[in-house]
Amino acid sequence: MGEWRKAGAIAAGGAVLATLLLAGCSTETESQDSTPASTDQTLKVGETAHTDGGDVTVHSVKRYAVPENTPDGEPRLSADVELCNTSDASYEYSSSPWELALDGGYRMHTASTLYDPEQPYYGLPSGTLQAGKCARGNIPFSLGSVTDPKPVEITYSPQRIKTVITWTIS
Repeated sequence: MGEWRKAGAIAAGGAVLATLLLAGCSTETESQDSTPASTDQTLKVGETAHTDGGDVTVHSVKRYAVPENTPDGEPRLSADVELCNTSDASYEYSSSPWELALDGGYRMHTASTLYDPEQPYYGLPSGTLQAGKCARGNIPFSLGSVTDPKPVEITYSPQRIKTVITWTIS
């Protein structure tokens, strides 16, 4: 190979290498996570959150006295909630993505039952919510052994919508 050809090949190879190196050094920061930005919402009890998969409402919150026959002797609170599927596909739902926050930083998960002998309990069981349908029922929370617990908010954060919806309790 002649001297001019060698120099041309070396120069061309160097240009390709420099282009490849520069392409890898972008000044823009690219996210490795393609998850869309959070669309967290904060509402008041009675308001409806609109999400990609449907509407979610906490209609009301009620605190119950401690009946003598409760196994744990802890007071209960229930949230009357409604889920409406506005998407074209069905999805699974349950009470597990619901959480109650008390003043003082306490966070309570759902209870298994309400223990209210004076009123029938219409719970929101786990199930499949078909497209265009709604499900409504009570989500029970145990207020635990916290002295004079004051509920401040209820959150709903199912993995399928990748957001946290919070209802403030006044």
